[in-house]
Amino acid sequence: MKIVLINSEMGLRGGEYQTLALASGLVDKGCKVILIAASGSEVLDKIDYRVKILHIPFEFLPFRTPLAINNFVREARPDIIHVQTSRAHTHARVAKLINPGFPPLIVSRRVAFNISGGLSGFIKYRTGVAHYIPISNAIEKILLTAGIKKEKITVIPSGVDVEKFRSKKSDKNLQKEWGLGGSDFVVGTVAPFEKEKGYPVLLDAARIVLDKYPFCKFIFVGGGSLETEIKDFIEMKGLTGKVLLKPSGVPLEKVLSVFDIFVLSSSMEGLSTALIASIASGLPSLASDIGGIPEVFGKDGGILVPPDDYKGFAKAICEFVLDKAKRKKYSANASLRAGNFDISKTVDKTFEVYQRIIAG
Repeated sequence: MKIVLINSEMGLRGGEYQTLALASGLVDKGCKVILIAASGSEVLDKIDYRVKILHIPFEFLPFRTPLAINNFVREARPDIIHVQTSRAHTHARVAKLINPGFPPLIVSRRVAFNISGGLSGFIKYRTGVAHYIPISNAIEKILLTAGIKKEKITVIPSGVDVEKFRSKKSDKNLQKEWGLGGSDFVVGTVAPFEKEKGYPVLLDAARIVLDKYPFCKFIFVGGGSLETEIKDFIEMKGLTGKVLLKPSGVPLEKVLSVFDIFVLSSSMEGLSTALIASIASGLPSLASDIGGIPEVFGKDGGILVPPDDYKGFAKAICEFVLDKAKRKKYSANASLRAGNFDISKTVDKTFEVYQRIIAG
């Protein structure tokens, strides 16, 4: 089976890590995998050496890119085109409009945004797509609301290498590099510095927690458009040295190894690879009761807090700080829950969709 994956993002976020893991898993299954990615994107530096790559410029308006995709498709003759991002979906859909022989188009949907209406939305989402793979039931509901038929949807959650995270050991070198001492209680998050990740809520919660427990430290790992705004808030509220911003790039298992608890304050979330990794690491975790997050925690894999409720986040964090038995309980629950999100299951279920589409 020859599969083309298309990812249009320049940076590395959860979706890109899912693309990388899926590509490697499909190669392990004997597939020939080609990745089409944006020129200069970070995903090109991380892709499995066994995966053939094609890098093209994903311009804002789909003119040259769909032509480049079609030229490649005519030459490579893949069995499936599987797009990983919304922009990749747009460009591939235009390519399919101008090429009647275009292979079956499968779309992964990772974001919890509502689907746009109008003629362009109708063409993009309700025509020309063989199958949708939303990463959570919450996103499936959005697709159904947009008029996409249920038989064209298969929910397949994101995954991580659970065993790799379960076997992590605390990284003393990283602790030293980040200025963390043995008496620090570390509250950490890994998420882009963007509006939907709810950093203002987490900052307000951090201020309350640090007033009560000055031995805590908050570490935000990421980068993005709100970085300057977050830095200004930290300085203005006197949190310098207590709330630390760290760039992404350090392997996630090493980052999580220096956290005592994990928190995610998103106002919108499809599922969150970092949250899945945190429970695989056995970290006591708390997150917004929004989107696909409750599906990660299940009944008792973590604590849910109403989104935008900074006092609720502060209260939940303080309970974890104070109660070691509670941390131990949620750590054990998280480890058990993580088995549902092993990347091998993600790959197997995706491969099954490919087989159904080709057979059909």
